[in-house]
Amino acid sequence: KYWPSISIYERIPIKFPEYPITPSVVVNGPRSVMINDSFSIDFLSSYGHGGRPWVNATVTIYATISTAVNLKFLRSAIINQLQSTNYSYVQFPSEIFPFTGVYSFVFTYCNWMKSCGSSV
Repeated sequence: KYWPSISIYERIPIKFPEYPITPSVVVNGPRSVMINDSFSIDFLSSYGHGGRPWVNATVTIYATISTAVNLKFLRSAIINQLQSTNYSYVQFPSEIFPFTGVYSFVFTYCNWMKSCGSSV
């Protein structure tokens, strides 16, 4: 019925769990888009943040046709959007993709327990 009392001088260590929650990154969006199409993807179904906001996210981009400079710009634009939306969604205007080709994205989200999970 009541919590046991303790001396205020006792120290109780609180540690990270040995096996923390591994996030599951769920990406909702179109499977393919046509040239000059804008689209968005969201991560609202992702879980495993441990009841707190996501700590960070990274994105790895694979492309059939592009340059390293353009991929670096695209990666930076995506991360900036994710941070500004609390890691919930990204909007892609058509002009953000400089070349026609196949782009694949792997998103990795990390929680406050330093555990990370990636989209497939």
